Amino acid sequence: MSYSTLVRAPDFSAFLGRSPVVVIAFTDQGSPASRTFEDEWDGFVIEPGDDVVAGVVDIRRDVELARDFGIDAVPTVAIFRERQLVSLLPGAMPTEVLHALVDAVRRAPLDQRA
Repeated sequence: MSYSTLVRAPDFSAFLGRSPVVVIAFTDQGSPASRTFEDEWDGFVIEPGDDVVAGVVDIRRDVELARDFGIDAVPTVAIFRERQLVSLLPGAMPTEVLHALVDAVRRAPLDQRA
């Protein structure tokens, strides 16, 4: 994905502050499910100037970060709004579903999860 960034634990908090809505894919490149999900993730295009940024956390590199979020399946998509975790969804999903989830997070009140 052209607007996706590899996010490391030391930079995680700052990355969450880059945009009102942040989407993170927790992946493991050694996992067949993560490799399959890459095509869908690459299709999840965020237009420049949009209020969303996307990043990827490699759980092999950042084991503690994955543990902090209770990641026990890959891929897992986490959606944050205003630095608050609002959705944590294990499993690969189609690009259209990713877009729909982000749209739902944008529209939902901050205290509601998508």
